[in-house]
Amino acid sequence: MQRVTMQEFEKAIAKLSETARLEPVTITAAGRDELILLSVHQLERMLGSYRRVGLAEDLPDDVLEHIERSEMAPRHKHLDAELEGWKP
Repeated sequence: MQRVTMQEFEKAIAKLSETARLEPVTITAAGRDELILLSVHQLERMLGSYRRVGLAEDLPDDVLEHIERSEMAPRHKHLDAELEGWKP
């Protein structure tokens, strides 16, 4: 990852933008890391690695069918007792 000062960044924004398309560029101020310049592609890859929350009813039918047909590993059979009497 390349590291530049804020002053260097201001002078060379076009060149650093090109670099940021390939790898993140750390921008420092007063000797400390302040900002990171990175491509949209890199950001989307990073955000895509986080879990996304959604509703089961929004899943495609084939995924829901697969989940319904799945079976728990036998070693977890003891957990069934925790669901006794449970109602949605």
